[in-house]
Amino acid sequence: MQPVPPGCVEPCGPTPVHPVQPIAPVYPPVQPGCVDPCRPLPPPPSDLCLGPNLVYNGDFEAGFYPVSVGHVGTGWGYFITGGGANYGFYDDQWPRVRADGHSSQLIEINTKNIYPLENDRYAGIFQYLRGLVPGATYEFSMKGLLRGAGNEDDPYRFAAQVGYSAGYQANWSAVSNWTEMNLGPILSAPSRGRWASTSSSSRRRRAT
Repeated sequence: MQPVPPGCVEPCGPTPVHPVQPIAPVYPPVQPGCVDPCRPLPPPPSDLCLGPNLVYNGDFEAGFYPVSVGHVGTGWGYFITGGGANYGFYDDQWPRVRADGHSSQLIEINTKNIYPLENDRYAGIFQYLRGLVPGATYEFSMKGLLRGAGNEDDPYRFAAQVGYSAGYQANWSAVSNWTEMNLGPILSAPSRGRWASTSSSSRRRRAT
């Protein structure tokens, strides 16, 4: 039997001797930094997503392209609903508002000096996802924060939502399951605060 290097265990335990009755091998404790191939790893949690990332340019590091209201991440579409506001989409590279990397997608709804104000002003981005399996469960996760100025006494003056629709001809305007995401309190405009993470899962997702 070959000697075992210091700090590691023998790959499949010590070679048993050959008495009249076989003796089961005894495995010594695994030292830190070593892996015992004879002991199977515990299964991952059932709710852990192990599949590939199906969203293109989800971190916005693959660039932006110009649109009439600013710049939108490559691979993403955008929408606005009007409603008495000025809208802007930006490649925000300010370090205090980036979760990681060099860029983040800033979406602005600006009602300064606009009267009268209307309810339900929306702006957002969407993406068509391919390669989904009907009946499978997919997880959507993101990091984001809300910032705003004015009407600070209203804690619900801004909200972030996520939704999806099924089918090859999916359209963001056909989404009927918008769900509010918990991105924490609304921060003042120049604040960074703490990035909030949110996730959701769904079956049969072909999403915008």
